[in-house]
Amino acid sequence: MRAPRWTTAERWRVFVSDAGWLADAGIAADALNRGWSPLDLWGVSGDDGWQSLAAWIDGRRDEHGRACVLLTEIRGERQLPYAVHASQGRHSWHYPAPLPASAVLPWTI
Repeated sequence: MRAPRWTTAERWRVFVSDAGWLADAGIAADALNRGWSPLDLWGVSGDDGWQSLAAWIDGRRDEHGRACVLLTEIRGERQLPYAVHASQGRHSWHYPAPLPASAVLPWTI
């Protein structure tokens, strides 16, 4: 599939690779079971302040080929799943994050 008009061919290849990795590594199934939506995992948007997990990974892997690890933080009665970059060991992307109105799955545009 060619890159959509809103991105470069290189960034699209990285996104598609990361989206496939999420599915192949079992991360997507785990995330969906934890309450993430398909848009949280693979969505795209014109809103620069929001990223799906596939976009957030941005091709970064650790020495074992892992891109991220899913964790859950417990805050009182709420459980908040979030992703940690496997190569950086810090969490910087949390869920739930409000989806922008422009968020869509890339194969629908």
